[in-house]
Amino acid sequence: MHNSLLAGLFFSCTGLQGLHAQQRLVLDLERTIALANDSSLESFRTQNMYLSGYWEYRTYKANRLPSLTLDLTPAQYNRDITKRYDSGSNLDVYRTQQSFYAYGGLSVRQNLDLTGGTFYLESNLAYMRSFGA
Repeated sequence: MHNSLLAGLFFSCTGLQGLHAQQRLVLDLERTIALANDSSLESFRTQNMYLSGYWEYRTYKANRLPSLTLDLTPAQYNRDITKRYDSGSNLDVYRTQQSFYAYGGLSVRQNLDLTGGTFYLESNLAYMRSFGA
């Protein structure tokens, strides 16, 4: 009596009283082989090798494309107030200085498979103008 009471208490506390068997799955030979192929370690390894080769090839092709780089500073304006010493009048003079700066650069880079080197071409143009005394 005591053992059956403990067993009933155990099953009700752990939630094991409503256990049911899993649903039965009926497979034919083709479905069994397909499931085995999809879930096997060899399938996982083959898929990873395929993806590794795919991205290696994409990287190889991307490294053979020319690279065009544009570097621009269209406009940069600076306004400063500087302190200068005037030795003739023995005074510190504050003056406003303004400057305008623009820069543009273009570079082309191409990897060469035949020599294993890189063809590189770069051109820059800059403009600077100062205003004020």
